[in-house]
Amino acid sequence: MADISVNVSHNTLYNIEKFIYEQNLEIINKIANDFNLDINSLIKEFLNTPQKQQSNIYKSDIDIISKSCHARVWGNGKYNNGKGTKCSRKKTDNKYCTTHLNQIKLLKSLTYGDYYIDPLPKIFRC
Repeated sequence: MADISVNVSHNTLYNIEKFIYEQNLEIINKIANDFNLDINSLIKEFLNTPQKQQSNIYKSDIDIISKSCHARVWGNGKYNNGKGTKCSRKKTDNKYCTTHLNQIKLLKSLTYGDYYIDPLPKIFRC
């Protein structure tokens, strides 16, 4: 089975955590009412308030998230409405797969750049 990488913003993660928190709060409220328990004690013991994190994604965050090569690939125009996508091959110790490392050694660059760093090449822009 292939590795799948998904980049999710800190804001999206916060919203997911907030949703889960609110659902758990409803459950704890029901338990407190059904069993005549102190809701504040239950909240203190079982819930962690979601913390809003910085919304910028830095290169170090991306390295943690991604297990696949960082090279942008064209894919005959079938990906992302003809704007290319990220290579799906497993990266080596570096941030690129063997194929793209060899391309860098041979051509001194990636054909379509680094998915996370380089802007879309002009051929992809509308």
